[in-house]
Amino acid sequence: MGHYENFWKLTWQSLEYALKKLRIALPESQKQKLCNYWLHLSPFQEVETELRKIVKNYKLAVFSNGTPKMLRLALKNAGLIKFFEPIISVHECKMFKPALSVYKFANEELGVPASRVLYVSGSSWDAIGAQIYGFTSIWINRGNRDPVDVIGNVPNYIFSDLTELWTFLQK
Repeated sequence: MGHYENFWKLTWQSLEYALKKLRIALPESQKQKLCNYWLHLSPFQEVETELRKIVKNYKLAVFSNGTPKMLRLALKNAGLIKFFEPIISVHECKMFKPALSVYKFANEELGVPASRVLYVSGSSWDAIGAQIYGFTSIWINRGNRDPVDVIGNVPNYIFSDLTELWTFLQK
């Protein structure tokens, strides 16, 4: 829409909308507590083990719609920050994924040809945006619970978790 708000503000606004829709009144302190859970998400069981293997052979970066502060705190609190460098946020672009310009921005930050980027996402639409941009994309569809978004393209690969990704990388 040509209007940017940082992701933390959007998280807060989304909570306010949901509460209003459900007709739930909460004090500001409880709203803050709920939003802060975003900064304390626990990784899935296999994540740290598989990242330890993957990082031995590949450079890992984070690219997210979250603000830089949100990303650093969430990764630190999850014990995963040690695996990722750089940490790239769309905040610099003032635009969100799946806009192709943000994938271009990430590509420039990485400093490698798009053909050398293996883009892994937990969202079908994000993996599709990356694939359309020119990255090889992987969608981690946890437990194969969700259908692929019907937007014309599909991710290059779909795996149910990072263990399957590691097996793929071994080929």
